Amino acid sequence: MLKGKEGIKKGVLFLIIVIMIFSLFYFHVSIEENDIPEDVIQYLLSIGTEQEFLDMISNERIQQLYLRLVDSDYEVNFVDYQFEAIETDSEPSGRNPINSLQITVGVFEFISNGRIQAVQISISYRWNAPPISMPGFGTDAHTFTFDPNLFMIGEIFAESGFTRSELWHSIDYVDVPAFAADGGLGWFLKRQVTDGVTNQPGGNFVGGADILLIPRNVNATRESLNSQMFYTYAQQRAGTRITLGVNESPIWIIGGSFNYQTKIINY
Repeated sequence: MLKGKEGIKKGVLFLIIVIMIFSLFYFHVSIEENDIPEDVIQYLLSIGTEQEFLDMISNERIQQLYLRLVDSDYEVNFVDYQFEAIETDSEPSGRNPINSLQITVGVFEFISNGRIQAVQISISYRWNAPPISMPGFGTDAHTFTFDPNLFMIGEIFAESGFTRSELWHSIDYVDVPAFAADGGLGWFLKRQVTDGVTNQPGGNFVGGADILLIPRNVNATRESLNSQMFYTYAQQRAGTRITLGVNESPIWIIGGSFNYQTKIINY
């Protein structure tokens, strides 16, 4: 009789777990299947965000951008949009630029009384073809450098994932850099799910980062902050794993086997 009761308890517990999992899955899908509300798009367009920039990022990133910007206590202004399609190329040195990768960068300013309180660099990338990968080597490195005399780091959020049937599936995310130095930071993001698949049928492998920079000068204007920043995506290849550290620039990839591409951001 005791065994019968234990069996019933286990059966009920299993049923509860199944219902919870189904509910969570249904909730996730029901949100992701909905189009972005028109008022979200209109708000982003009203602060100067270009439609072409929004077309290059996932619905998930649009939602994240909106929530971060609309709750700001400052006036928000979209400054610039930069898009780059990486062409296939190779060099005798053995460096193979990443093929089929598109990089988009948007720059947002947070303004109070005409002074820049913060600058957000929103980086998005999209693979238009499955990135070449081998099981166990699906973690890539990313670096971002800037003028440390003008800015200091406020925060970072980076994420990778893929879309399938217009649904967003997160693979990895970070909100703390793996390595940081004055004027730069670096982080790692997985490019594989557990079975080693990177680009699911009917989807694109995508990712990006939102980096908040704080001006060192409390009276900073855009003119006084005018400078270049650099974002690098290093794709892990089979071989020695990527390592980050300080080497000439504030932070750089100092070891490993990888392909890479660098985007120059003019502010």
